[in-house]
Amino acid sequence: MATRSSGLHAHRVLAALVIVGAGMLGVIQAVTQTARNGTTCRERPSRLDALNLITEAGLMARLRIVSESSDEVESRVSAALDP
Repeated sequence: MATRSSGLHAHRVLAALVIVGAGMLGVIQAVTQTARNGTTCRERPSRLDALNLITEAGLMARLRIVSESSDEVESRVSAALDP
């Protein structure tokens, strides 16, 4: 008569460890990705602020050129119109 063993076999324990290990690897990757995204979200506003300042400085320089040009045009027009 065959006897039944009541304990766990080594291959079942090994299969359970592989499954648990794969699950833990997935959890670790998810936590790492979430941490990376959080860091990116904290850094992004400061980068956008810097880009906004650069753009604003460039636009202000262009506006100064336009305003100087328009003043120059007005002075030439008024000089041409005055006898």
